[in-house]
This record gives sequence, structure tokens and C-alpha cells, in this order.
Amino acid sequence: MDPVSYNRMCEDAAYGDWLVETIANSIGIEADANKIERAIYKGTSCGAWVKFDEKGIIVGTIVKGSDAEYNERIELHEDEKELCKRFWNAIQRCEDFAEEHFDQEDLGDAS
Repeated sequence: MDPVSYNRMCEDAAYGDWLVETIANSIGIEADANKIERAIYKGTSCGAWVKFDEKGIIVGTIVKGSDAEYNERIELHEDEKELCKRFWNAIQRCEDFAEEHFDQEDLGDAS
């Protein structure tokens, strides 16, 4: 591996660690991607999921009993407050989407 590629890989890994640490701190848990994923899944009424990758964070939800699903990418952002704001706003959009589509499924079942 050439030195430029190696340095880029190291920078990506460090940024990924920072990303996980930032979100973990906003939740108040240990900086571990698996623990964050579990905390978000268990802590949201819609069972939102979270995945970390080299480009940022992807959050989403699937509405139980339907084919409706929502996901959103949160691009990397160097400002910790802005990143957390974007993350929690995306989680809220997952909750809103699930609630809206769950209500629609309930209405469809009632007719």
C-alpha cells in the first residue's frame, strides 16, 4: 500500500472513532458502535437502526407489518454539536415516519 493510501486509511479510521465517540457521548454510553446501535433500537418506539460507515452514519426504520421503510444518511461533519443535531433530527424523522405509516396501516386494516 502506498503511503498516501495508508495515511488516508488511518485518517478515515480516526474519524470513524471520533464519530462513534461523539454519538456515544450524546447518548451517555460507552463508545462502541454495537452498543450505540442497540441503544437506539431499544430506545426508539420505531426500533430505528443505525449503521456507521466511512461516509458517516445511516439511520432508518422499517414499519412492522408493512413494506414501508425510511433511511437517511448523515454526512460527516467536523462540528460535534452539528453532527449530534443532525443525528437526533434524523432519528426523530424515523420516529415520525414510522408513526405516520403505522397509523396508515391501522386505518387500512379497519376498512
